[in-house]
Amino acid sequence: MCHCPQPLGKGRVVLVSTADAGGGAARAAYRLHEGLKARGVDAKMVVQSKGTDDPDVVGPQSAWEKLVGQFRGPVDQIPVAFYPNRTGSLFSPAWLPFSPIPRRIQGLHPTVTHLHWVQKGMLSLADWQRLPGPLVWTLHDMWAFTGGEHYDEGQSHWKNGCGRSRVLGSEKEDDLSTWGWRRRKRLWASVPFTLVCPSHWLAAEARQSPLLADRRIEVIPNGLSTEVYSPFPKDEAKRAWGVQPGAKTVLFPSLDPNGDRRKGFDLLMEALDQLRRSGHQIHLLVLGAGHPKPGLEFRFPTTFLGRLQDDQALRLAYSAADVVVVPSRQENLANTLMEAMACGVPTVAFRIGGNPDMIDHGSNGYLADPDDCGDLAHGISLCLGTERARDWGESARRKAVSQWDLKIVADLHQDLYHRVEREWTLGTPVDGARETWTSELSPTGELV
Repeated sequence: MCHCPQPLGKGRVVLVSTADAGGGAARAAYRLHEGLKARGVDAKMVVQSKGTDDPDVVGPQSAWEKLVGQFRGPVDQIPVAFYPNRTGSLFSPAWLPFSPIPRRIQGLHPTVTHLHWVQKGMLSLADWQRLPGPLVWTLHDMWAFTGGEHYDEGQSHWKNGCGRSRVLGSEKEDDLSTWGWRRRKRLWASVPFTLVCPSHWLAAEARQSPLLADRRIEVIPNGLSTEVYSPFPKDEAKRAWGVQPGAKTVLFPSLDPNGDRRKGFDLLMEALDQLRRSGHQIHLLVLGAGHPKPGLEFRFPTTFLGRLQDDQALRLAYSAADVVVVPSRQENLANTLMEAMACGVPTVAFRIGGNPDMIDHGSNGYLADPDDCGDLAHGISLCLGTERARDWGESARRKAVSQWDLKIVADLHQDLYHRVEREWTLGTPVDGARETWTSELSPTGELV
């Protein structure tokens, strides 16, 4: 690992992400990249798959490099294929060697290297030792302290060395998750990095990890442009998607509605069915899927909006909803909640993960009891009332502007970069871990 001194405050930040467009983690990383540049920071981004035309994003150049990048993900998944009983949750072994990414980062001469979601074969576990420091690493899920699971489905076996992985459907004490956990234990000990967790929940989980117990862990949320994500006239938005202006619309964001059990599509369907039986007329909007899977039946009008990448199209989709529901069983800090709230739309989710950081129960949305479909249905019904929905939406918008605007989030990261840079360059200790933002959730969670 390169330890070359750099002038304080005059260096370059290199963000590293599997992609700069597509999934939530990629969008969060690229938004930060844009936010830093807007604040005058010399920022570059290194990706394995480039989806934007941003000249400051460095991706594969030749046709051969692009082909190799496409195949590294499937090849990295080969060990997972030996577990036929695995669930739909993602498991990334990160075993594939000979990644060109560390050399690509080194060529940019960073003062700070900021890692984000770096899977699909982008980096092997051993590659962390080849990265130029100092390192900042934003965790978008649990992968850093499990044996390879991105979400552990509530198993918490990573506290004791993994094995019998629920995600892998494994009954073996010594399985692929055990191998991944042991590799992390050995490698993380030799790699100094500062961790950023977007939610207090993920930070609390990471602090319980034997692999990360001695690490500095900061809590900084993802950010977004609250000028781009802003309210749009609801009736006009509904018309744009072919929905009657007076229809009560519920938006569910998911790339694969019926694929990953963690996303809670089954819980949402039960909640909506309860509302249907009680006389509610609902029009469901599904964001991320272009059509229903064979055999998947809906008992109410449904519009599949497809996979939207454009910010203005996403703004139009959220604005067409009377309520956005994220029924996940596990979740870090859902971009979809943040985007919806910035658009002035009330949100409903379970009281799990990072959701309480975002939804202030009874003020800008509703936090249902975990896995309680009846309570989820109740929260949705409250948001379908015109006056309450308007008040909650306005409150949601205020929170988004005050806490998640990209200018605020970029400045928080700049402050962190300066502190870790000082420690790396001068050898002086930086301030201890800080929680740089707080949730307004009341301890009781009572609906006012």
